[in-house]
Amino acid sequence: TTIGSVAGPNMLAPGADVADAVDLPALSGPFLFSVIAFAVAATVIGVAFRPTPPQPDPTTPVVTSSADDAETPGAIAALRWAAGRPRARFAVALIALAHAVMVMVMVMTPVHMEGHGDTLEFVGIVISLHVFGMYGLSPVFGWAIDRFGTLTVAAVGLGIEGLAVVLGYFAAAGSPGLTVTALILLGIGWSGCVLAGSALLASDDVAARVKVPLQGASDAAMNYAGACGAALAGPILAIGGFHAVNIVAGVVLAPALLLWLPAYRARGGSAVVVPR
Repeated sequence: TTIGSVAGPNMLAPGADVADAVDLPALSGPFLFSVIAFAVAATVIGVAFRPTPPQPDPTTPVVTSSADDAETPGAIAALRWAAGRPRARFAVALIALAHAVMVMVMVMTPVHMEGHGDTLEFVGIVISLHVFGMYGLSPVFGWAIDRFGTLTVAAVGLGIEGLAVVLGYFAAAGSPGLTVTALILLGIGWSGCVLAGSALLASDDVAARVKVPLQGASDAAMNYAGACGAALAGPILAIGGFHAVNIVAGVVLAPALLLWLPAYRARGGSAVVVPR
């Protein structure tokens, strides 16, 4: 995923050449490459993939109780459950807001750069570096979560993403170096936030029967937040420029910062009540 995501943005310039050769708009070229890549991937999966049926682990004891008959809560019930628990509440908000901020700034950066005369090749390199920041350091953050704890890594991720927004504000004046630095930090901060939030949702603080619906609700919230961030970023850029995009991004990130302290104070607690 990291290799493909990093390589993809560098297809902007070659894609423009291909699109021009077949009399299509320049920015449609990368979509032609994507169609081919998806078709090849689907063919490989359809032809070569042979799923192995899951086998029960004979060493795992089977425990039955009356609680096994309890109905698994739905997504709304799981979110209500999380709303009353600081660590779970923080995890859901952290993932959604960090993703919204990342998408909001990232999608407008190429428009901002092109407006300042940067080439498609340079735009592709910057976005590649940003995506590498998103995924390339995942093992490092995973190790850090095990070593220092989820809330420490979450705080680091929030700090890095906040710094990226500040640098993005100053980069709005047209500094390529600051733009590159801000985008790399934006990706790194996003990685820390999302991994820490996901680890919190998978922890023992979340009751077993709530994990799956809460994870699903969190994933949905993350994608809805990203979609809203992307949709709002264009009008914000048109009205106030790249300065305004980063200011609004900072405002969007602020609630996650405010929710971190109650989550930190509640560390070590364990939730055992499951919604019905």
